[in-house]
Amino acid sequence: MFSSESGSNICSLCSNALECGEKRYRCSECSDIKFCEECYHSPKSIEFHTDKAILPHHCTIETKTDSEYLQSNESDRFYQCFENAFNSFSHRNCIGVRPVANEPTVNWLTFKDVYQNSEMFGSALKLNVKYESRVGIMLNNVPEWYFVEFGCLFYGYTLIPINHYINNDQLLNILKIGEPTILVVSKITFPKLLNVINNYSNLTLIIHVGDDYDQNLKNQLPQQIKFKLYSEFLSTVSEIAPHSPLINGILSVVFSTGSTGIPKGEICKDRDTTNWLKTYASYKKCPISISYLSLSHTQRLMDLTSIFLGGRFLIYSLGTEIEPFIKECSMVRPTYFWNFPTFYNQIYSMYQRRLEILKKEQPNLSNDEVDSKAIRETTNVFGDRIQHISTRGAKTAPHIEIFLKKCWGNRFYNNYGCTESYAIASNGRIRSDVEYKINAIPGFRDDSLYPVGELIVKSPRTIEGYINKDGSNEKNFRNGWYVTGDIVEEYEPGVIRILERVSYSFKSSFGRFISPEIIESNFYSSSLIRNIFIYGTSLHPFLVGIVVPSQLALERFNLTYDQSNIDQHQDLKESIINEINIISKQKNIIFWEIPKAIKLDNTIWTVYNHLLNGSFKFDRKEITKYYQKSLDQLLSGINENVMLQFECLFYTLLFLSNETVTFYNLSPVIDSP
Repeated sequence: MFSSESGSNICSLCSNALECGEKRYRCSECSDIKFCEECYHSPKSIEFHTDKAILPHHCTIETKTDSEYLQSNESDRFYQCFENAFNSFSHRNCIGVRPVANEPTVNWLTFKDVYQNSEMFGSALKLNVKYESRVGIMLNNVPEWYFVEFGCLFYGYTLIPINHYINNDQLLNILKIGEPTILVVSKITFPKLLNVINNYSNLTLIIHVGDDYDQNLKNQLPQQIKFKLYSEFLSTVSEIAPHSPLINGILSVVFSTGSTGIPKGEICKDRDTTNWLKTYASYKKCPISISYLSLSHTQRLMDLTSIFLGGRFLIYSLGTEIEPFIKECSMVRPTYFWNFPTFYNQIYSMYQRRLEILKKEQPNLSNDEVDSKAIRETTNVFGDRIQHISTRGAKTAPHIEIFLKKCWGNRFYNNYGCTESYAIASNGRIRSDVEYKINAIPGFRDDSLYPVGELIVKSPRTIEGYINKDGSNEKNFRNGWYVTGDIVEEYEPGVIRILERVSYSFKSSFGRFISPEIIESNFYSSSLIRNIFIYGTSLHPFLVGIVVPSQLALERFNLTYDQSNIDQHQDLKESIINEINIISKQKNIIFWEIPKAIKLDNTIWTVYNHLLNGSFKFDRKEITKYYQKSLDQLLSGINENVMLQFECLFYTLLFLSNETVTFYNLSPVIDSP
């Protein structure tokens, strides 16, 4: 999974055995390169470095292999796991920050640096804040996040990570449910707090990372809230206090994004937290990675795992635009990379655009040759040393999964889990330590050849429940089992595919179950569609859709995303309608699942306009709200002839005794309203 030594105990130059406990020099760039002390100082050692990183490579003095370190660092306590890791890897690079964007220089903090900074913050907490208090952290990606994280772990405070992309309503709900008394913010996140601060009364202290802050905002704080700069807070410490980690307490309260309702605060204790760390660390190699998403969810887990394994990562905080991020990846050259399906959708679109360009530039190449060249170029976008690349956090469209496997082969993993019960399945196969049940949903795919229904799981990583007091625990946790809310199909024993969220499915006015995400995933195979949102209600028999055209589609018609009248461009619209109809026929989509009207829109869905949630998933609630007027117009604009045709086809199909009839031959093509 990760780039590191394989576990051998042999000097790379002289081939002499290196005993456990014997000093050796480990290369941080090359896979499985280590030298005994004598060979390290030999001029010949330079010849053995295989990685193209600029020489001389950084080497650290070690006494064990990575696998030996992992074995000795493991503990049944989350705190002790990291105490051991920091002691073992003190001289290794841990967290990197690039002082100038797109420049090769990286300022590295070693494990020792991170440990000492964490102790400073934790000692300040112990001196100024009551033991076991809840500390909220709402920062962008900066090293201080980890100092707060480990400071709370070392000294017995409950951490509440808060996604800095969330909207005001979600932030206020998290504050009211999580009840932090201290909140750590930055110049970027402080203004968001001021939008809700007057509606939350439990906050007593704000710690601001960075000396540059808005004095006007500070003046708006209620009088009972103290405001301290991070540096000012640390200055209260005269000596490092002894550690005082929680025993059987709540280590953290991790909140869901709240995209389907009130955010739920997941109670994370020692048992489940330590078990997910051990599971993620079971790959036994240390990663080189890049930290770029909000640290309140999966990115936080990946970074903590990296630290426990002795890996290193570079912090990226230049926004969510894909091109500068890919440029950064090519400079970091990670060995481990993960992201959400929405990101890989964009990579796939880039690949499709590259295909079209190559066909024009090199018309003599066959389609297979063009495709092979585009795949090679795509494979290199994250650098040349990827050993593990994965998607997680949401359903991945089948064509995207095929594409990713084409690029990275068996280095690609489609992982499935949730913060309530981490690491449920990988590549569809449910982990051996996960118990599961599939509860059928009456009326949903009753004719399926395979078990289909809502997945319910239990594992050593399943949390006890939520901190919410709104009935969420009774609904989602039953005798140690967690109700995932995901509809799955078990197409082989112990192997599942994710179909849809239960909350997104609904019955149309004709009594048919509709699963919008499943329908949408079919159309993402089109090179003309960047985003599509399928919508319907229980009051209507048909569906409508919003389509954001791809860059490639716009280029074909000399259009840009800046143009406001994109829906009025009939040639583009007819082209996309034709694509939807072609795909519907190719994939035998039942006619009531084909949108009967669409509207084109030029809005790019991002975390900043909240059409993507803080975990970079499509926020269906916010998307519906944003397009509600257009969706209602589409539904009401379907003319009577289409309605009559639809009803006729539906009842014809309903009463046909020959069940082998192909649905798409009955399907009316969608039309412009």
